Amino acid sequence: MNPHFTFYKTEVAVGEFVTFTNLTEGGIIPYTKAEWDFDGDDDIDITCEKDDPSNPEPMDTVQWAYTESGTYKPMLRMTDGAGAVGREKVYFPPITVLYEPTPVGDGCFIATAAYGTETAEELDTLRAFRDEVLLQNSLGSQLVNFYYEVSPPVADFISEHEWLRTLVREFLVDPVAWLVEAMGTLWRD
Repeated sequence: MNPHFTFYKTEVAVGEFVTFTNLTEGGIIPYTKAEWDFDGDDDIDITCEKDDPSNPEPMDTVQWAYTESGTYKPMLRMTDGAGAVGREKVYFPPITVLYEPTPVGDGCFIATAAYGTETAEELDTLRAFRDEVLLQNSLGSQLVNFYYEVSPPVADFISEHEWLRTLVREFLVDPVAWLVEAMGTLWRD
């Protein structure tokens, strides 16, 4: 038995689900258990057993969301009804998780600095766009990463000057939030 599986996204954001499809074909004795190790550390993350009513996980398709940025080499181990084990480790392409969220309280971001609060309705619109559009692809994730790297000192400077907060809010954040909201039917589920 030669376990085989595939996944279609090799670059994802932290928290984004990756779908793994088990392509293993049964030999003389069909397989009865699939064990998934999504980060390649040899610790099993999900076990799926065929015809086990207490285990709701499907045998052929599973989803996993990574919680930290990094590069991961997932593994699948299959066991057939006679107890024979087959194993496949993926070395190419690995899964690269591009974005790690910045903990709350570590710096202030530009839109929040412009409004002086984290609860402005416009910020909810921008956060939804970030989560539903930007973090769903490699380029968007890289843009968010860049923003999180450069914006804290800029936001700190903006928050210290009332005239600059008003200028940034009126001529940058409000127009961008309005445009994102107006285009919402194109990107919202």
